[in-house]
Amino acid sequence: VPTIRQHRVKLDSVPSGSATLTHNVHDVWSKVHHAMLQSHVGFLLGSLGLENEGGWSIVREELSAVLRPAQAPWCQSLYGFFLVDTMPFKCFLRMRME
Repeated sequence: VPTIRQHRVKLDSVPSGSATLTHNVHDVWSKVHHAMLQSHVGFLLGSLGLENEGGWSIVREELSAVLRPAQAPWCQSLYGFFLVDTMPFKCFLRMRME
């Protein structure tokens, strides 16, 4: 929220306590990881038959090329966050079954 306000973006229409507002950058990274990597990229790799055939290696290479973790500490942190061995998430099995 503070970084958005620094750019003079008005957040008056967003309800206080909304899931879209946070002061914790790891909350944002977690949502991006879930939406982009797990939901979209993971589904795409599975659909193309690449999930167990080297597809995730390509994703790691591209994340490294884009984030360049060796050049900036925050990029290294984000890269490490995205590629951690295990990540706690809610189980959406019930939602998928309904």
